Amino acid sequence: MRPAYAALREVDELQHRGAQQRPAPRPTAPRREGDLTITDETVMVEVPRGDREVLRLTFTRATTAAGKAVAWHALRVWYRAEDGQLRAGRAGVTIRGAELRSVAEALAKAASGGQP
Repeated sequence: MRPAYAALREVDELQHRGAQQRPAPRPTAPRREGDLTITDETVMVEVPRGDREVLRLTFTRATTAAGKAVAWHALRVWYRAEDGQLRAGRAGVTIRGAELRSVAEALAKAASGGQP
């Protein structure tokens, strides 16, 4: 089972650079990740990176062992394994809700050709 990671919600900039929107996954039974129960994970966008990799943005909702609802976004590189399945690679970042707006604004600026 892969680790739970997070990603950006505002991905219009990625979509304009050749990303393909994916349909929401079918509902499945909650799964456990350490002290979290993953209740929902949505692939928001996948951007092809050559023949074997994709850049995937996901939004994940979970419940802690104490019953607290948590959510995050993940932006990760996934690779195609020898069996043809996509697997999470090491490259990626988790973005908390409090960080999302600043990161999304910076990406939007970068996508429009803005300088740092």
